[in-house]
Amino acid sequence: MRAQRQHRRVLHPFEVLSDPVRLDLVRLLFVGEQTSGDVATMMYDRFGIGWPSVSEHLGILRDSGFVDVLPEGPRRWYFLRESWLDLLREAVDDLDEEWQHHAADRELGFVLPVFAARVRRGELQPAEPPLPAPPPRGGRRGRFGRDQSARGVGRSHDSDDADGGSSFE
Repeated sequence: MRAQRQHRRVLHPFEVLSDPVRLDLVRLLFVGEQTSGDVATMMYDRFGIGWPSVSEHLGILRDSGFVDVLPEGPRRWYFLRESWLDLLREAVDDLDEEWQHHAADRELGFVLPVFAARVRRGELQPAEPPLPAPPPRGGRRGRFGRDQSARGVGRSHDSDDADGGSSFE
């Protein structure tokens, strides 16, 4: 009894090409048709992956509209569809249309409150704030905010000698 093929989710064209193995498979098929055995051998040499993994990637490419399969006896020939690049162009056009749709929002600055809300929810990390400037060095503040060093509190009895004001003679 023949195993029934699992239903795969059709991926967005960018998701399809985001995997390095699938991207390499597409590049491999640029030159023309390849048998599944040749593809599996080349992918093993490049990535060290086995036939089941290559078969899964080829199935995703097929289900997403990038490649077609031509069975010929015991061999299966894989080749890029003529429309594979159109899938990418349509995806880029959709992104461009959405980008243009939100141009007014970007110009008016509506995205800044969204960024702040996402930071508050913990979805984004804000940039590290700059370190605060060190406080100015002044006299030592004591109780009630008085400058204790001006009154001589906390100073050594030899403090006049420490600044070189007297000699050891």
